[in-house]
Amino acid sequence: MIIIVKNNGSGTVNRTWNQNKKLLFVIPVYKEEKILKKNTLKLMSFLDDNKIDYQIILSIDDSGDGSIEIGKELASRYKNIDLITHKDKLGRGFAVREAWSKYNCDVYAFIDADLSMNMDVILVLN
Repeated sequence: MIIIVKNNGSGTVNRTWNQNKKLLFVIPVYKEEKILKKNTLKLMSFLDDNKIDYQIILSIDDSGDGSIEIGKELASRYKNIDLITHKDKLGRGFAVREAWSKYNCDVYAFIDADLSMNMDVILVLN
């Protein structure tokens, strides 16, 4: 995927989401029990506040720490969260490729469970 950030001519970047596009977000998860629920809900809040049509895929490699149980809880509670689980540690690249191949959306992205990026960047993906 190539992301091109275009200047709108005024020296600022467009910070609104195209309402006709759906965003697929993959969150690869391994040993994230302590932050998974809080950060997934924080991401959802940002996406909802910006009126973004989205699907979040939690792709969890089982580490035995309870992340899968948290993922199941989130997926059962929220219609725009799906869960993919693996018994083995397959890594971030596998998690992202697998989820992107199973879902049809307009914009594909992934974010680490620690949300270590400024989420405003999401707004320039469309």
